[in-house]
Amino acid sequence: MMFARAVSVPLLATRSLQTAAIRQRSRATLAGLALLVAGATGCAAPAASTAPVEGPIPAPTNNETNVPQIGVTNNDGLDVGAAAPDFSLPTADGGSFSLASARAEGPVVVVFFRGHWCPHCRKQLSELEARKADFAAQGAKFVVVSVDGPEDSAKLAEKLTLTLPLASDPKAEVLAAYEVVDVANGIALPATYVIDGAGTVRYLYLGDKASDRPPVDDVLAAVTAAKG
Repeated sequence: MMFARAVSVPLLATRSLQTAAIRQRSRATLAGLALLVAGATGCAAPAASTAPVEGPIPAPTNNETNVPQIGVTNNDGLDVGAAAPDFSLPTADGGSFSLASARAEGPVVVVFFRGHWCPHCRKQLSELEARKADFAAQGAKFVVVSVDGPEDSAKLAEKLTLTLPLASDPKAEVLAAYEVVDVANGIALPATYVIDGAGTVRYLYLGDKASDRPPVDDVLAAVTAAKG
């Protein structure tokens, strides 16, 4: 199991030594643990679907009742200082998002969220939407990625009045490239990256439970640092 962490460029050397040891230990027992956890908890996420969400979406909440918890995974994110893989994905508004194009104009905040059904994800997205102007003042752009189909994402955007671009990665290819796949549940781990204009990872926060998200001010500080 992972530990929640927020890392940035000055911590790269220390983090690299620590994560190398963690990866070596955790991957040796991963297969057996995955079977045990899945059998013991039965915490499977709802299957990804491109069908529209029916009925009202509940307001954001911190209640963890009936929210699938993070399963065993060998994904612990890209190293700070690593090259961020470029990608293009369809968005809920019928358009598309290109990381290469976005970062040419400044830092990009890439948020991986578990799905439209996750109350903690909805809370995080609402908080980021409320601070969008602060990020724009630093020249930053957003993209929010999940395995949800465009129709589910569009419904979520409508209910929460979101203008953040919600991108669909139904095959989890971008999730895999960024090493943020919750393998046990087939969805994204809660993760937030800041990518600078050169395409370098400048910040990563990887949650260790469904409700674990970085403070918005920390992400904004990382964006400010990435401009330099």
